[in-house]
Amino acid sequence: MDNVDKFFRESHYNIIQVLLSVSGLWPYHTTGKRCAIYFVFLLVLGSGMTFEVLGIIEIWSDSFEVIDCLPMLVLSTVSISKLICAIYMLPEIRILLTRMRQYWYSPKSDEETRILLSYALYGKKLSYVYTGDHTVVFLFTTLLSKLLYTESSESDPSSNVHKQVGLPYYVNYILIDPKKYYVPIFVHVITCVISYTILMLTFDVLYMTLIQYCCGLFVALSTEDINHLLKHTSYLSALLLNTFFENWQGQKIIDSSEKVYESAYNAEWYKMPIAQRKLFIMIMMKSRKSLKITAGNFVNLSYVNFNAVSKTIAYNRGDWGQL
Repeated sequence: MDNVDKFFRESHYNIIQVLLSVSGLWPYHTTGKRCAIYFVFLLVLGSGMTFEVLGIIEIWSDSFEVIDCLPMLVLSTVSISKLICAIYMLPEIRILLTRMRQYWYSPKSDEETRILLSYALYGKKLSYVYTGDHTVVFLFTTLLSKLLYTESSESDPSSNVHKQVGLPYYVNYILIDPKKYYVPIFVHVITCVISYTILMLTFDVLYMTLIQYCCGLFVALSTEDINHLLKHTSYLSALLLNTFFENWQGQKIIDSSEKVYESAYNAEWYKMPIAQRKLFIMIMMKSRKSLKITAGNFVNLSYVNFNAVSKTIAYNRGDWGQL
């Protein structure tokens, strides 16, 4: 556990360790610590979603207010659902992170190490930019747009919307007066919004980082394959030439044996004595089936089989090129 924690803290994947730890999804935490974080998240998010649903029910007659509240309701539902799924998949996340560390320290060529490092650095920069941009755009623009939207309601002091000016969405705390206890309600609502944002950032950044890691693996694998192929080009060329030569000789046997039947068939057998006619019949019967050289009694050596092998190789290369 300590080795894995140290690796992710000191590597370009440190943002994963930070976000998963805050969300309670770092699989190397103790069970008690994870349960405590889960309890806080579910308490905050569960209560926030409950009051939000009650608020939508209260303003159900105002379609514009309902539509304004729906995006946050969808966000809260998706965040909680993803958190529950991630908790269920925590053993797989643990295996994945462990294998990432093991492969990073496994023996590799300098070129492969350079490729993996470049993709890890790119994923780190992309994650930081996404985190900062998402936080600023989502949190601040949500609050600002809500403040601007509710300014028009100040002309009607008796409206319910006026009592919740500054909140990102409408809530109903049942017996609690939103005007009297505005500050605690505001703190709770903002805490819920920040919690939703943290969860969504955790899943998105984890996804982006793993995608960059896999892309690095594929590029490194392709590079290694090309280098390996180039090292053995002369051997493969000689092998292909030898295969063609063997099939060429086999095809000559086939062509020569078929000419025996054709020559016997085209001969003037009708002018020969009966004894020679019987001999020609035997020759024709024996030469109807051409002689063939086989490789281990499995494959006939001929142009047809050589072309079939060549087309198969070309087809497989085309499939790999599309992938």
